[in-house]
Amino acid sequence: MPPILVGLADYFAKHREAEPAFTAYRNYVEDLERIIALDYGSVEERHAAIVAATRVLPAVAKLTKRTLTPEELADVKKCLERAWGMLRAMWVPLDLDEFITEFNSTIPITSYYAAYHALLATTAATSHRGNTTHRATLNDASALVGRQLLPWPWSSTCEGCPQLGEETFKGFARPIDEVHVFTALSDDELPHRLGGLLKSTRDKELGARFDNERKRIQKVNRKNLKAGEKRKMASGLAPTTIFDVLRRIREKANYEGADVFVLGAPNSDEARRFGAPLITVVDATIVALETLVDRAVGDGRVATWLEAYNQRSGGVACLKRHLDALS
Repeated sequence: MPPILVGLADYFAKHREAEPAFTAYRNYVEDLERIIALDYGSVEERHAAIVAATRVLPAVAKLTKRTLTPEELADVKKCLERAWGMLRAMWVPLDLDEFITEFNSTIPITSYYAAYHALLATTAATSHRGNTTHRATLNDASALVGRQLLPWPWSSTCEGCPQLGEETFKGFARPIDEVHVFTALSDDELPHRLGGLLKSTRDKELGARFDNERKRIQKVNRKNLKAGEKRKMASGLAPTTIFDVLRRIREKANYEGADVFVLGAPNSDEARRFGAPLITVVDATIVALETLVDRAVGDGRVATWLEAYNQRSGGVACLKRHLDALS
C-alpha cells in the first residue's frame, strides 16, 4: 500500500477509536452548559444572574470583609489577572468565523488553568493563601462548596467509594439515577448527567490511588485491596466537585493525548459542541468565584482591578460582561 494510503488508513482508524470518547465528553460538557443556561440564561445575559445567586447565599451574606495586607491583596489581584488573561485566550476560538477543530487540544488546558488561578484568588481572599499544588487547590474548592459558598450547579458533589457502589451525592434537588452517557436527556434529567460526571471523575481518581496502593502491597506478597481499605482511602479523598471535572479533562488532554478531542470530532461543528460549552462553563465558574473575592476584599476592588486590566488589554467583550455584572 502506498505511504499516503497507509497514513490515511491510520488517520481514520484513530478517528474511529477516538469518536466514542469524544462523544461522551461532549455530552458531559454540553449538558453541564445546558444546566447553567436553564438557571442563569444565555452566555450574554447570565453573568449578573450568577453574581446575584452567589451573593444571596446565606453563607456568602455572612462573609465579612477580611483585612488583608497590601502584599496579600496584590497576590489576590495577580491570581485574578492570570485567570482573566486565560479567559481572554479561551474565547479566541469562538470569535473566529469558523471553529478550528485543533483548538480542542488546548481549550481543556487553558480552561482548567483559568479556573485554577481564580480558585487561588478565592482561597487567598476568603481564608488563607492559596495552595500551589493542584490536589490541594481542588481540596480548597471542595471546602468552598462544603461551606455552601457557591450556587448550583457548583454546589454539587460526589462522595464515598463508587467502586463499592457506595457513592453519595450532595447539592442535588433529588436522588441521582444512572444514565448512559450516550443517551439524550431532557432538561429535567440533566442533573443525572452531572451526577454521572462527578461519579466517574471520582471513580477515576480513586482508581489511580488504588493502583498505586496495589503496587505498594505487592511488596508484601498481597495483590488485592480489601473493601475496608478502599473505603478508608475513599474517605480520605475530598468530595468531588466540578473543579475536579475540569482537572480531569485537562489531564486527558495533557497526559493521555488530545486526539480524543480533535480526531474524535467528525467535523468542525461537532468539535465546537465540545469546545464552546467547556469555555462558557469555565467563564461562568469564574464569575461565581469573582463574586466571592469581591465580597471578601470589599470596596469594589475586583471591579476596579478588572476595569484596569480590560483597558490595558484593549477591551474584550468576555471581560466586559464580567465587569458589568460585578458593577
